[in-house]
This record gives sequence, C-alpha cells and structure tokens, in this order.
Amino acid sequence: KVTASNKATVRADPTSLYFSEQDLYNSPTKIVSVKVTVSSGSVENNLQLYRSSGERMNGKTRQLCGSKSECKKGTYQVDFKMGSELEDGEYYFAVQGNRERFEAENVDESADFRRDTFKSNMVTVDKYTRPFYGG
Repeated sequence: KVTASNKATVRADPTSLYFSEQDLYNSPTKIVSVKVTVSSGSVENNLQLYRSSGERMNGKTRQLCGSKSECKKGTYQVDFKMGSELEDGEYYFAVQGNRERFEAENVDESADFRRDTFKSNMVTVDKYTRPFYGG
C-alpha cells in the first residue's frame, strides 16, 4: 500500500490585531505575515482565512507560490491584509494538502480524495468599541 503524505506547518504573526478608533475611521488594513513550510508532498496554492468556528471567509484567499496549482517542498511567506471589516474574534489560516491519486491496489476509493488541512495558530481581531454612557 502506497500512501503519499503531505506535511506542512502554517504560522501566523502577529497573533493579535487591534483596530483603534482612529483606525476604524480610516478603514485601514493590518498585515499578518503567514509562513507556510511544506516539508513533504505538496499543498494547494491557496492560503485561506477562516473564523475559529471553521467558517471560510469569502474573498480572503492568497496564492502561496505564484501561478502554479500546487506548492512543493519549501517555505512560502505571504503578507495577508486583514481589514477592519472583520468582526472581533479569532481567525486562522489554512492550506489544503494536494489531492493525490493513490497508485496502489486495494485502496479504499474514498481515500482518493481525503485531504489534509494544515491550520495556523489563532489570530485574534479586536476593535475599539465606543464606551457606553448610561443615562
């Protein structure tokens, strides 16, 4: 039985972003530097942002390695822009292991499309909230 395995680590830095009152007024973006290290196999050329709940953030995808469809062994660095439109909370980045066809007999068909997901550490987004003055 031949099993090709994908191994990768994803690291995001800084681990917390704070949007101040001034920031929110100016609608800025903050940069999170995401480092993906592929130690074996390959990963899809898509770095995706998710909420901690596992919900994928639409339109929040970056390419890791140019225009290729897969990124092989190596280290890739992506500066991911995070905007103040994101809700407060925790987020993570993830890459998918590349789909590999197994060239072996007696392999469960469902295993063909089983993909590994490599997740980063959590990044916390925190925003200034206007103090509430009860009256």
